[in-house]
Amino acid sequence: MPPAYQLLAIDLDGTLLDRSGRLSSGNREAVARAVDAGIEVVVCTGRGLAECGHVIDELALVGVAVVAGGAMTVRLPSGETIHRSAMPADLVRSVSRILSDATGHYALLLKDRSSTGVDYVLLGDGKVDAASEWWFRQVPVVVTRATRFEDDPHPDETVRLGIVTTAREMKRLGAQIVEKFGRRTFVHHFPVISADGNGRHLEDDAVHLMEIFNAETNKWAAIAALAESRGIEHSQVAAIGDEINDVAMIRHAGLGVAMGNAIDPIKQVADQVTLDQAADGVAHAIEQILIGNW
Repeated sequence: MPPAYQLLAIDLDGTLLDRSGRLSSGNREAVARAVDAGIEVVVCTGRGLAECGHVIDELALVGVAVVAGGAMTVRLPSGETIHRSAMPADLVRSVSRILSDATGHYALLLKDRSSTGVDYVLLGDGKVDAASEWWFRQVPVVVTRATRFEDDPHPDETVRLGIVTTAREMKRLGAQIVEKFGRRTFVHHFPVISADGNGRHLEDDAVHLMEIFNAETNKWAAIAALAESRGIEHSQVAAIGDEINDVAMIRHAGLGVAMGNAIDPIKQVADQVTLDQAADGVAHAIEQILIGNW
């Protein structure tokens, strides 16, 4: 009997990967079983392609991946960009100025390397926050800097705008961006990945990453478009995630699965809750899907 779900979207950080950012053998083998059962498994992550390519390679996935929070869909294994949702240059200019002025940090402009040759442009004349410095040492990204927006050689090809600062500052900044640009942007923030893992830090002085996209850009929009291109009904899509950028896909998928370590807004919209990331929650969810319990 074929599985009830033809497409399975899986988040990476806090979901498929453990707290040290590694892929366990249990989760890797479970993904392979899902693929063998005829399910198309799609990595669906906030990371850019260069930041997650090693995980995709370890999973030996072919087909597509959704990266940059839904702003890009890429073909595997080539990495060719199939779809890219670039932000208007005037919006990037205006929002980045507000963010940099408020925090004293560079604005992080994520690009499509296949088109621009770089992954990030650090925009402004401030400083690189410690979390970003650490992250850029961990992943094989190409980073350049531009003091002024006019110095960015690819002003029309930003797929995501980001800034790193405290949760307290994020609340104020997020409200300001939504008030001024709400109809043009989709905004969220969450704890950064750091040297001591991606544990939950909710205090006001915790370090958070804010991400800003085009208003229509999110993980579910990308997954829904992919499913429709495959002739797959939304009811035949399953999704697993843990953070605020997973809410839409967990809510709208035919089966939305929250990790045991997921934030409450994810659990509130999920159909099922699996085990914690430290207990191979993805493998448990896949097993429940394959045996027909979910």
